[in-house]
Amino acid sequence: MTKLSDTQTKLLTEAAANPTTCITSFMAEIKNPMIRQKSLDSMLAKGMIEKQDDTYRITDAGKAAIGNAPQQDATQEDAPKRETKQSIIISLLEREEGATLAELQKATEWKPHSVRGHLSNMRRKQKANIETTTNSDGNRVYRITDNQDAA
Repeated sequence: MTKLSDTQTKLLTEAAANPTTCITSFMAEIKNPMIRQKSLDSMLAKGMIEKQDDTYRITDAGKAAIGNAPQQDATQEDAPKRETKQSIIISLLEREEGATLAELQKATEWKPHSVRGHLSNMRRKQKANIETTTNSDGNRVYRITDNQDAA
């Protein structure tokens, strides 16, 4: 959470209550022009306000900083899932053509032994059915298959 000065908190609170009013109109009590400008510059740098023409207005980040988050951000359902190395590997293995060791290495930036070890762990711990074949170039191709033949 962003730490705000008392002045910034007061300005953002007033700006949230009056979103169409320029923030500088709430700075009448700040007599020192350098402090006014420093407050504006700091809030601009943190993305709490934005400058449109010669008008400063509060942003969603500014509202969130004072605990007044916009309604659309209230749910986390729209937030994208974090992409992990595991999710990258699974998406490559689920492709119809599968993935070669080189493709998996490039996507994860891992060394070959790390990729093979991860595939082994997926087989062992997650019971993933990973099929290996050899392509026309002589490279091993890994692919997740759906057939779970129980012996």
